[in-house]
Amino acid sequence: ERSFHIFYQLLRGASPTQRAALRLDGQGGPLSARNFPSLAASGCTDIPGVDDAAAFGATSAALRAIGLSEGEAAEVFDLL
Repeated sequence: ERSFHIFYQLLRGASPTQRAALRLDGQGGPLSARNFPSLAASGCTDIPGVDDAAAFGATSAALRAIGLSEGEAAEVFDLL
């Protein structure tokens, strides 16, 4: 079982600009959950039928819906 789904969503759904700002790109390209021991430890980095990128889009839309600006949302993601 995965925990803290937002981390998986962020790794799959962040834009290139967001990835750069959050330092989620490695020398070989985008980092994945397998690059983070705390996420990879469960052995469950993918869930069949779950689109983490789409879920990240929904989370971003929800943050906008409650009135957060793009900058404020970026600060929330930076906390992660």
